[in-house]
Amino acid sequence: MIYLYGKIWQKPVDKVLDIIVEESKRLMCQPIECEDNGDKGFLAQELFRREAYALTYFERMNKFIKITTFLKKWWGRIVFLEGTDPEYIDQILDYTEVAEHDDAADSAACVCRILDRSYF
Repeated sequence: MIYLYGKIWQKPVDKVLDIIVEESKRLMCQPIECEDNGDKGFLAQELFRREAYALTYFERMNKFIKITTFLKKWWGRIVFLEGTDPEYIDQILDYTEVAEHDDAADSAACVCRILDRSYF
């Protein structure tokens, strides 16, 4: 099983870092994995500064392939935790290759891929 907790903020991520750190500690979900393609590691550095454990990775996989491969593979074993934003789930359910919003599907697929690497 994969237990997902998804939030949608209508603000830039650097404006909600304290909340992210607080939630990750409350849910005992660390390390926080951060894609560093666009920000050159800025997000991970800011999380470290806030005493959160963060790892970075460089995304090489096409987003559509990642989502359709890993999210589809794990979909039947995903449980959304109480408190997950309904909009987060809706973004996943409404995902297409040309979807206007794909952050939720992308983040969920990243979790699935990370766990897929360590699954038996």
